[in-house]
Amino acid sequence: IWICDISSGATGGLVTTGYAYLPYGNMVGSDIDGLVLDYDYGLGAGARTATHEVGHYLGLLHPWVDGGCGSDDGMSDTPVTDDATFSCSNTNLMNCSQLTQYENFMDYANCTVMFTNDQAAEMNGILNGDRSGLLNNNACGTVANGPCIPTSTNGTADGDYVDGVQLEDINNTGSGGVAGPTYQDYTGQSTDLVRGQAYTLTVTSGSYQQDILGAWIDFNANDVFEADELLGEAVTEAAFENVPFIFTVPDDATIGTSRLRVRCMYPDTANSEPVNADPCVNFTWGETEDYTVNIETNTNIQEVSTNVSLAYPNPADDVLRVRMATGEFQLAEILDPLGRVVARRNAQTAPWVMDVSGLANGRYLLRCTVDGRVSTMPFSVQHAR
Repeated sequence: IWICDISSGATGGLVTTGYAYLPYGNMVGSDIDGLVLDYDYGLGAGARTATHEVGHYLGLLHPWVDGGCGSDDGMSDTPVTDDATFSCSNTNLMNCSQLTQYENFMDYANCTVMFTNDQAAEMNGILNGDRSGLLNNNACGTVANGPCIPTSTNGTADGDYVDGVQLEDINNTGSGGVAGPTYQDYTGQSTDLVRGQAYTLTVTSGSYQQDILGAWIDFNANDVFEADELLGEAVTEAAFENVPFIFTVPDDATIGTSRLRVRCMYPDTANSEPVNADPCVNFTWGETEDYTVNIETNTNIQEVSTNVSLAYPNPADDVLRVRMATGEFQLAEILDPLGRVVARRNAQTAPWVMDVSGLANGRYLLRCTVDGRVSTMPFSVQHAR
């Protein structure tokens, strides 16, 4: 469904409030398959434009079709009519020698309330035929309030648990045990990841010698761990085994907060449990842990020079002091993870003192121009208070 400005402020006469394409002629699944509603007229109070257009989307024609009493929409229980009806004031309105069914959603009257039995049968036929893909689509099954939270029947009792997760600022080791819960919410622990950068996630298994380890990041932040979001899976061969998963953050990963999921599983093959990592299956043995990752964009600024000889303290609290090896200062800038300049200072003498008291905790990039040359240096802000 597209919400657009179709009317462009037009008033009076015939204003297009919406339109849709019938499910024929290779339309189903094409780039324009769907329905379009005007943001104003099509969404007004009591508007049934979407209902009318869904009727077209599921195969229904207007009752008057091409106009004239010789046209028919193929429905035996919709009276033949020669044109659209726009008013409900005349309840005895006759067209083509028949009482007009102006209440039908496929007419244009302002009091539409019904589809006929034949129309319902036609729409159900299309839904189970040309548009049967809708019945198997999981879009309406997406969990709106967070991702799936799997459990396990026997949990960690036999040593099938996650004993450590290490990724950049996340360092949660020695965390498991045979009496632990089947799900651990560690989303209070987080780290920053940059689009296009490679990282190593290290997962430590529990005390059982052979388990399946798997890890995912919800890169598109839709609360569903999809197949292409699997960072890796492995079968352990010893207790407390450290397993590295090397991955690269996709260039199109959604900017902002997302979730890292790590699982240790032992499948009950007798009960047809999968023998591979799965983010949601309720295994007989195992544990699941969730963490938070903050996806940032790459500033695409390379550290091409070492002219920044000293920037301290790092991490900085309220001020960042900058000294240069040689040359004449011209400009100093601080860029946030999105590449935006959040602080700037023009000066001709060194050292510089940059005020960072108003910046949020996190990683930044210092960009200095000296003698016309640009050099960069990453640093972080960590306020003591």
